[in-house]
Amino acid sequence: MTAGDTGANPAVAATAEPLARPGPRLVPPVEPGLDAFQSGPETRLRDLLAFGLAAEAGKPVAAGDIAMLRQKADAELHAHALRTLHNQVETLRLEAATEALARAGRSIGFWSVLAANLLALAIAGGVGWMLWHAARPLAGG
Repeated sequence: MTAGDTGANPAVAATAEPLARPGPRLVPPVEPGLDAFQSGPETRLRDLLAFGLAAEAGKPVAAGDIAMLRQKADAELHAHALRTLHNQVETLRLEAATEALARAGRSIGFWSVLAANLLALAIAGGVGWMLWHAARPLAGG
């Protein structure tokens, strides 16, 4: 079987074809032009997004629709800012939790707890034995 031959297997033939990749989508020019959307340097991003929304619609935009597209662009920008802020907060929380766990050190395990309890029982038993013998009167004295 050669590199170009797919044989009689239809599964091989289906995967041997190159995948169709979509190219850039050509957008027709937007009427009115970008100048109609621009209102000032402070709102440049909003205006560009409004123009992009108009271009995505692919139909002429009336003068009254420009204000609506600006409002939609504002809403999209605010939603994006909120999502970005939320993701940053989650990242900071995760980093803080990771640092706190790293500073906390290793927790004690089962065998350490068992050894500590046995040591405590041995100490309590020794103290009890000493108190028991200290309370008994001395014989032969």
